[in-house]
Amino acid sequence: VVIATIVFHHFYTTSYFFQFAFVQLFENQFTVEGYTVFSWKHLVDFANLLFLLVPGLLIVIVALANKRLRRTLQQKPNIYLLILISSVLGAVFIFDPKLGMPRDWDLFSFAGVPMAVLVISLLLSKDIPVRSRLIMVWSTVGLAVFLLMPRAFGLAHTDMGLARFENLLRLDQQKNKNATTLLKNYYVEKGDYEAVLRIRQYAKETYLYDSVTQEATTMLAQGQYLQSEQMLREVTRKQPWDWNAWTSMGACYFYLNKPDSAINALDIALGLNPHGSRALNNKAVVYLKLNNYVSAEKLWLESHNLDTLQIEPLVGLAQLYRLTGRTNEMLQYLTRLAQSEISDPQYAIWLGNYYLESRLYEEAVATYRLAIEQGLDSTYVLELLSNNPELQRAWR
Repeated sequence: VVIATIVFHHFYTTSYFFQFAFVQLFENQFTVEGYTVFSWKHLVDFANLLFLLVPGLLIVIVALANKRLRRTLQQKPNIYLLILISSVLGAVFIFDPKLGMPRDWDLFSFAGVPMAVLVISLLLSKDIPVRSRLIMVWSTVGLAVFLLMPRAFGLAHTDMGLARFENLLRLDQQKNKNATTLLKNYYVEKGDYEAVLRIRQYAKETYLYDSVTQEATTMLAQGQYLQSEQMLREVTRKQPWDWNAWTSMGACYFYLNKPDSAINALDIALGLNPHGSRALNNKAVVYLKLNNYVSAEKLWLESHNLDTLQIEPLVGLAQLYRLTGRTNEMLQYLTRLAQSEISDPQYAIWLGNYYLESRLYEEAVATYRLAIEQGLDSTYVLELLSNNPELQRAWR
């Protein structure tokens, strides 16, 4: 127990991803709408989950007033099931349902298996009269069908399903932010642009700080770092789960020459969204500045593996390999950049200049020709030719 506690404390205090996997015990800067372990919202969500997974559980709880039925709980198979149920429910109780427990019930459905087995065992117990058993079984079946019918109708009738979906959006607005985007995309695919405008207006009125994040990110790109930092600080205070804001905050701190603060902000962003390629790229840039080449390389490779169409990791890796003298790897990524579909001549120029410095004139000529095809002003190449007789001979 002591070792487990030490290991848990280590990961909880050093990994935001690990910390965010659990419902917070007390309110802190990352708590959403006071949602803590013993908050009323969490307790109601937990009770709702149990009822949703095993509707017959309510029947059995009422029936436990019968002494005979309570005695069946003392049988060894049922004791085993009770221990198993306590374990899985304990896990469900402490782990955070990121989208809100009413929507994430399927992720916690594993807890329903031992509960369902126990309910069936109790309902079919021979220690209670046949008539009582029949009443309990048919009550359980009837309750399950009653709860299933609205869901079945919702799947069969689009309008009913969409109405239920929108109702869930409004019941738990903050945790359903991503679901709003999904609903908007659905209406776009269906060509219902009136509904698209309605959902966009709802999102604009509900998620007020999204526009602030966008404005702050624009200011960041324009070099207004202090103003951007102030705006993003307010966003992260109001919407601590906004990983986009934390990602931009990390970039702000980097440009303000605060690398430790930048890494902390980006760690929070990655704790909230481990697959955030922009946060991975930004963090790699910070490590590159700190000459931590191993960490920078690892982050850029991870980002590239998440999305192979990105340019940023390829550029970062090429720069890193140039600084560390790993020529073969640098050429590999420069070549990929020069030949990529983005048709940006700057990467071909970068590769061509390397070949020119290395006196590989044939390769330099081929690369400069590629840059011209991608839109490079030929004046740049003509100037190089006038200053390099060897390059002129290779060009002919």
